[in-house]
Amino acid sequence: MLPQHLALMVMVQVLWGANFAIAKFGLDSFSPIFFVALRFSLVAILLVFIVGLPRRDKLLRLLPLSVTMGVMHFTLMFLGMSRLDAATSSIAVQLQTPFAAIMAAFFFGETLGWRRIVGMITAFAGVLLIAGEPRFSDDPWPLLSVVGAAPTMAARDRTPPTKPTNLRVASLTPHNVTLAWNPSFDDSGIFSYRLWVSYGFTYNVSQTQTTFSLGLAPSNTYSFLVYAVDGSGNQSARSNTLSVTTPADTTAPTAPMVSLDGVGDVHDRVRGARESGDRGAHGCVARRTRARG
Repeated sequence: MLPQHLALMVMVQVLWGANFAIAKFGLDSFSPIFFVALRFSLVAILLVFIVGLPRRDKLLRLLPLSVTMGVMHFTLMFLGMSRLDAATSSIAVQLQTPFAAIMAAFFFGETLGWRRIVGMITAFAGVLLIAGEPRFSDDPWPLLSVVGAAPTMAARDRTPPTKPTNLRVASLTPHNVTLAWNPSFDDSGIFSYRLWVSYGFTYNVSQTQTTFSLGLAPSNTYSFLVYAVDGSGNQSARSNTLSVTTPADTTAPTAPMVSLDGVGDVHDRVRGARESGDRGAHGCVARRTRARG
């Protein structure tokens, strides 16, 4: 993992944590339900200029997500946070992860494995430990409201984008290849591509692109595949694996140009360059010459 990737991951966690503190400030001034409406209205105004309005044929499929992830999740969470501290709320809502795993096993038949089961038990035990604090004995409803928000977030988009197809070579030189593929589609309308290369690197490609160029070494064989990932992390099926062999570089370097800046005996000048090992970028050899004026 590159340092900049680690820095981005840390930045995401910092912003996510700050979100609870900022929300707590907002809940001190607004009612929870009004704050939910204000939050989503401002986000919608900003995003409409970036991604535009959803297509009409996608509205019916977006409606259940809007109700569960938007209205239900944030209303329950903000109702609880209005009477809880931000730290407890941020911990309790993390039950969305084990809830998501349980729902995936129930609805999609995914295998959890003993490590995941142990992790989920630990997560639930931690929240139960928090719930056992004396301050929650008289009024457990704020904590229960935040915990109730967790499974609604788990019921997020589970439909992956369609598979990108027909990965192919658009152009090829000894030092460069341009790949192309048929586009993917996703119900959310927002996704990106991941282009995997056999030397161990994966490139992120915008959803508006269906071509990608990268530099390669001559006379080498590389493998490529591409897949799509939507905003919820759902991955499409992989495209066909494409094997590409770059041709040999048979183009000779251009000939160097030699010029004299004076007239006279240049024997010592050439000899000095030769003794210093200065043969140029392509191993040029200077011939001893005597110029006469």
